[in-house]
Amino acid sequence: MREARTFYQLSSSGGKKRCFERLWEFQKRLELQTALIAAKEAEMSQQRAPRPQDLAEPPSEEEQLLHQLAHVPYKDWCPACVAHRARQDRQLRDDGVKAGEVPTVSFDFAYTRAVGAGGNVNNTEQVIALILVDSQTNFTGCIRIQAKSQFDLMVKEILQFTQSLGHSECVYLCNNEPSIRQVQQRAVRARLALGLATRGKTPAAYSHGNALCENIVQRVRSLAGSLMYIPCPGKNLHWN
Repeated sequence: MREARTFYQLSSSGGKKRCFERLWEFQKRLELQTALIAAKEAEMSQQRAPRPQDLAEPPSEEEQLLHQLAHVPYKDWCPACVAHRARQDRQLRDDGVKAGEVPTVSFDFAYTRAVGAGGNVNNTEQVIALILVDSQTNFTGCIRIQAKSQFDLMVKEILQFTQSLGHSECVYLCNNEPSIRQVQQRAVRARLALGLATRGKTPAAYSHGNALCENIVQRVRSLAGSLMYIPCPGKNLHWN
């Protein structure tokens, strides 16, 4: 008890009973103080200080006109960039296509319509594009097609895309949609006929195995929306 009083720097006056009561009271206060500190830290951990959005100041008119040619890179003062690229849906990815030594060329369809005033899309033409991306370089391709049945055109574009990257061996990755699977199978057969090592692969359902291409579709969607953006009632681009 004497060592405890010395450790906590408590008074040693009075008898043993009084010294024990003093130690007991001090211990209770210490426990209460620890509980209060823990409760305060827990409360603070749940609080988030608001962070106001910075008000972007637009640059000179000349710089604005130059940016409007391509809307690249993203600018927070540009209404077209903000309208279509400020908030992108998060697409989970497992980076499985980047893990292997053999390069993977992923592809998928993207669809778009021009949205008229009031959000009416019923009387607008649907545009279909084939999106491609290379796992090693992130090099991207976007090919306009008239219909998903244009197999010869799509296979030709996929082969040229792969050839431009210099891949003598590769994997063609797509989802399990029947039409895109036919494109994959024909592209694999065409490269094998040329003596180039090629195999097809489809990810398991809900595995995000083709998320690299799906992310590229989102990027193309955002950029296309920015390029077609009109800051007044009229036509804008809408991707499904």
